[in-house]
Amino acid sequence: MLLLFYCLFLAVSGLLGAQQVSGGNTTARILRPSEDNVLPAIRAARNKRFNVRLPYSMLEPFPSGVGYPSVSYKFTNFPELPIQEADTVVVGTVTDVQPFLSEDRKGIYTEYKVNVTEVLKISAPTVVRPGLSMTLARAGGAAQLLDGHEVKHRITNDVVPTNRKEYLLFLIYEPTLETFDYIKLWLIEDGALRPVCPDDIGRRHSGTSQYAGISKVEVLRLIKAKLNR
Repeated sequence: MLLLFYCLFLAVSGLLGAQQVSGGNTTARILRPSEDNVLPAIRAARNKRFNVRLPYSMLEPFPSGVGYPSVSYKFTNFPELPIQEADTVVVGTVTDVQPFLSEDRKGIYTEYKVNVTEVLKISAPTVVRPGLSMTLARAGGAAQLLDGHEVKHRITNDVVPTNRKEYLLFLIYEPTLETFDYIKLWLIEDGALRPVCPDDIGRRHSGTSQYAGISKVEVLRLIKAKLNR
């Protein structure tokens, strides 16, 4: 799994570009409680999971010269297609990107709604099938607060999905949160796989990738064949 390390330092705000924070997604407004369709107990569990224990609240002005908090992910070097490591493997398109504040109001996490178009593997204790939406939850992001100003929680060394893009996703289910986290994702563009995770980009650059640029149809056929062995 991806190992999450909280870097308890503050970066200069000028270094924190929106593209680094949001991965190209448009900054969304924090939902009012009446707008949230998640059960309060589940929302509370998600908010608590993403506490960061940093000194400043997102709801208060930061001291002069102090930037937003930074979180770093250390990637595990998974195979290009971590079929055995994931409990769920799907193809789907991101349809919504929604940020939330953590329970301590010192961090942001982002939920990505994915419309599932194909299910290749499902061993998680939940229902996943084509036509349904699933929720991915990930630390970090950017959010517009209800008073209109924007706050950011920077992620370094991480990759986040982009709205309205199609992906091949290798997932781990979090039953207490009723969300998924991804251990690997491949962007699907023009019918072929494009690497977005650092290890896969490295393989492509070194000429050792087996799947970069290969058609989606062919890769899905290979995955199905491996699962049927």
